[in-house]
Amino acid sequence: MTEKTINLHTYYYNKTEIDNLLKSKNINASEANPVDLDAYITGGFYYCHANTKAAYITPLPIAGKSFWLLVEDWGTTNYTKQTLTHYNTNRTFIRIRNSGRWGEWEELSKTSHTHGNITSDGKIGSIANKPLITTTDGKITTGSFGTAANTFCQGNDSRLSNARAPTSHSHGNITNDGKIGSAEGKPIITTTNGTLSTGSFESTASNIKMNGTANVGLLNTFARADHVHPSDTNKSKVSFTRNLTSGTKLGTITIDGTAVDLYSTNNTTYSAVTQSANGLMTSADKQKADKSMMIGFATAGGTTSAFTASITGATLTHGTIIAVYNAIGNNAANATLNVNNLGAKPIYYNASAITASRYPNKTTCLFMYNTTIVSSGCWQMIYSSDTNTTYTAASVAPIIDGVATVGTSTKYAREDHIHPINAQIPNNANLNDDAYMIPGFYFYPSTSGAKNILNYPEADSSTLTNTNANAFTLLVEKISSSSVKHTLSEYNNKNTNPRTFIRIRKADDTWSDWKELSFTNHTHNDYVPITQATANMNVVTGTDKKITLEAKNNHSHGFINSDGTLGGDNDKNKAVLTNSSGKIITGTIGSSRITDGAITSSKIANGSITSDKIVDGSVTPDKMSEEILFEIANIAESIPTLTYINGELKYE
Repeated sequence: MTEKTINLHTYYYNKTEIDNLLKSKNINASEANPVDLDAYITGGFYYCHANTKAAYITPLPIAGKSFWLLVEDWGTTNYTKQTLTHYNTNRTFIRIRNSGRWGEWEELSKTSHTHGNITSDGKIGSIANKPLITTTDGKITTGSFGTAANTFCQGNDSRLSNARAPTSHSHGNITNDGKIGSAEGKPIITTTNGTLSTGSFESTASNIKMNGTANVGLLNTFARADHVHPSDTNKSKVSFTRNLTSGTKLGTITIDGTAVDLYSTNNTTYSAVTQSANGLMTSADKQKADKSMMIGFATAGGTTSAFTASITGATLTHGTIIAVYNAIGNNAANATLNVNNLGAKPIYYNASAITASRYPNKTTCLFMYNTTIVSSGCWQMIYSSDTNTTYTAASVAPIIDGVATVGTSTKYAREDHIHPINAQIPNNANLNDDAYMIPGFYFYPSTSGAKNILNYPEADSSTLTNTNANAFTLLVEKISSSSVKHTLSEYNNKNTNPRTFIRIRKADDTWSDWKELSFTNHTHNDYVPITQATANMNVVTGTDKKITLEAKNNHSHGFINSDGTLGGDNDKNKAVLTNSSGKIITGTIGSSRITDGAITSSKIANGSITSDKIVDGSVTPDKMSEEILFEIANIAESIPTLTYINGELKYE
């Protein structure tokens, strides 16, 4: 066996290490790096020396104030204590972390401290038996006893035993001693201004009448309780055609002062009532009616396991029906109902004791007292405003389209369920209909049928249809009835990218025209787009009037080159002339072309060159500028002249 030796070492901290452990650590918070003190759960000393940094540290007892913090742990981070003292206030707070949850900060008080005028030993002032009063700033201080304002009345003050008989006064006609007038037995009546006064009883017998027109009356006198109306002498007398003098005597009535005896006779006309024939109710039927009569209504009291109800006339008789509103809560299993404190009876549903929540909160239920199900009696539920015991709520979203059917589901639909919008647009639909003012997604799947959809994009103005229509989708967006947007996108379209159109519902409740949207990278009817790759090309229209490009050919107009130049490289500063065929050429005008007498004073325009200004030898062909040569050529040969001045051709 190999022996294994374990060396145990004891570690000793030196002074520097201990100083470092006890040294406070700076909590350097900022807006970019906020600090949560809840995370400080390991023992140690910490501080924050600036209010500007403390503003980003939470939670603090006093927000935004610098502090020292001592954290003590229990060897586990679930149990920690923080002690925090704010700079310049000497206010100290503690809080405890218990089972991983921090408590609130609680402030520690000094051994000797005051609360306003209350000292640490609970004293206010130094004199005994003083009343307490608040000062203007709400602080408690000692007051005084006396008779002046803001003083207190002592218990033995003589004023407390003064009877202080009220000063004699009246309230309208009511005197200080509670009298109205001086005669007894008078009724009380109000005067025109509402003051109480004594009235009078009616003393004229003729004012107490029997017959007359109905009237509210105008007299202010009162009728006494024992007044008697006169006999009614204007009514027809009662006459009888039946014999009132045989059978069992029922009693006597007085008619016009004459006593008449009333007798009963055995009925020989009517039989017992049936469902198909009139008749008299038998005693057995009367008992059934009494037993099944609805007695009354009450709001339940008690508890969810022991309901109570108080209903006048309700008894524990078989067939008694009562209505009780449950304001307590969903019932417990095997709950009971105690009506009029006649005893708690079990509540039954059908033939079994009620199960939990069968009698829900905020529902009204009819109960019948039943001694057949339970011989000792029970209250049987016969109707509830929430009688569902079989069905559960539906869990599948409702549908809109399909073949009409009564359905077979045993689940009920909740009252807030919503059917989806019927997204498929029907044949021959009109896109201007109100049905397409409702936000949502719609579609029409048939290209052939789309040709019959009204107000389709690019529709004919007379038929409102488009023979080139395609199957499409329609997005409807709505802000209000006068702010609706349609976005229609075709599919099954011959183009790679489907065509998309939009239109807007305007403020006057009419639709704008459809506008087609284009894609960022798109072509126009398959023709080559004009880009940098097709530079130096001519833009032309083809036979179908659509724009296309063709190569740029080099060509000339007579002697004018395709780049606009005339002549060759050696034709700079040449005169521009027309030759015998009328084409523009370059050339020179020599002395041989100036004939005698070709230049005369009469041929020089505007007198710009006169004979007295021309000296011998001053005008020679080599000294003439282009402009003068052109003018001379024009005068001498009388031919049309094009001058080439400063890079431009000018005709003169």
